[in-house]
Order: sequence, then C-alpha cells, then structure tokens
Amino acid sequence: LPSDYRNLPRDIFNLLGHNYADPVQLLPYTFSGHLWFIQMLFIISVLSLPLLLYFRSEPGQQIIRRLADWSSRPGGIFLFLIPLAIVRICFRWLPENTDRTWADFFWYTIFFVIGYILAADNRFTDSIKRSGWTGLALWIFFFWVIGALFTFVLDFDTGSGQGVWWLYIPWQINCSIFIWGAVVFLLSMGAKYLNFTNGLLSYSNEAVLPFFLFHQTIILIVGWFVIPLAMGNFMKWLMILIVSFPLILILYEVLVRHIGFMRFLFG
Repeated sequence: LPSDYRNLPRDIFNLLGHNYADPVQLLPYTFSGHLWFIQMLFIISVLSLPLLLYFRSEPGQQIIRRLADWSSRPGGIFLFLIPLAIVRICFRWLPENTDRTWADFFWYTIFFVIGYILAADNRFTDSIKRSGWTGLALWIFFFWVIGALFTFVLDFDTGSGQGVWWLYIPWQINCSIFIWGAVVFLLSMGAKYLNFTNGLLSYSNEAVLPFFLFHQTIILIVGWFVIPLAMGNFMKWLMILIVSFPLILILYEVLVRHIGFMRFLFG
C-alpha cells in the first residue's frame, strides 16, 4: 500500500465513474450536536437486536458459557481484544473527516455486544476482577511506552493513523490492547468498590440520560451571558458550573421526573 492508502476509497469511487462520495457519508444519520451518540446507539441497538436475541436461545447460551469458560482462565478476559483489533484493522484505513465514521460505528457495536455478553455470566465479572491490575499495566505500557515508540521513533501519526503504511496494522493492534486494558481496569475497580446502591445512586441512575440531553443546551445558554463578563477564565468556568448544574436538575425534576410521558421520551 502507498503512504496515502487512506485515499483509496476516493480513488475507487472515481475509477467507477462516480463523483467523489466519501464512504463516511453513507452512515444513515446526520449531525445533531452532542446527540449524535444517541442516534448511533439507537441504530446499533436495532441492528444488534437479532444477535442479542440469539444469545438468549440455547445455542447462544452455549456460546456465552464457552466464552465464560475461556475467560475464567488466566488472562482469558483479554480474548475480547481479537474482535476489537479486527474491526480497527478492517475499517480505520477509511477516510475520517468526522468522528462518526463506519470505523466508529462497528467499533462501538463490538463494545455494545461485548457488554451484553459480559452481563450474561458472573464468571466474566470474576475474571475482570482478577485481571484489573493487568489491564492497568497494559493500558500504561501500550499507551505511553509503545505509543511513544510509534510517535517519536517510527514517526507514525498516531492521531490520524497515517504514516509508514506497514505500521498501520501493528498500531491498530496496539490501540486495541491499551483501550481494552483500560476498560478491564476500570470495570474491575467498579466491580470491587462500587458494587452497591443507595438513594443518591438510584436517583442519578434515572437522571443520567435526561441530564445528558439537557446539559449542552443549558451550558451554552449560560455561557452566552457569562463569557463576555470581565473576569478570568477559571471564574467564568466556575460560574457556568454553579449556574448550569442546578438549572439542569430543576428541568429534570419539573419537566421529566414526575411526568410519565416525558419520562418515556427522555429514556
């Protein structure tokens, strides 16, 4: 592959006689500010539903039990690196002019399905607890040490994934390792130290999606009035925080929490 291998999709479209059409644009949704995540998650949920229903069947349960058996072995939880690395290798070479590409779509889909699988058998949780510190070590080593090697020694653009073409696959594998290592470590900490509930957590669990839907709009409105004020940036940030946070909670309490129809609309 040449050094500009990421232009191959454009070249293929041009060779076929089409005007340039970035494959990224084939994704079935449009930009919607911070709510792009909700659209992508909805599409992932719908398209993954047949697979998730299959996992509930007896053949699907057998697959989950087999995966849980493998994960119960030392380091077995890191087998989930394989589908993650495959997705990055297969799709990260496509042009990326947004943060909502086909590569992102399949990457998030794999995490979504893995999350469903992990919740289906307690042995996954036990394996994650045992592997937490290993995950942290992988996270640190492959992000900082190997990442520095790619950046400063091999002159590979780790931000865009461009550079010496033969480093593309090793870099995508490296990314999969440190990202999954981070996930395993954080999940292990949560499973060990946050495995409880109380009134505040129950309230927050219901409020989290409405809070997400409200937060950017309220922050921008408050910031519109605060940013022109004659004060330092830290004080502006603090004022926006102090004003926005209670406003968002008030909107949730008044418009969402106690109204059945609004609770449905806000998830």
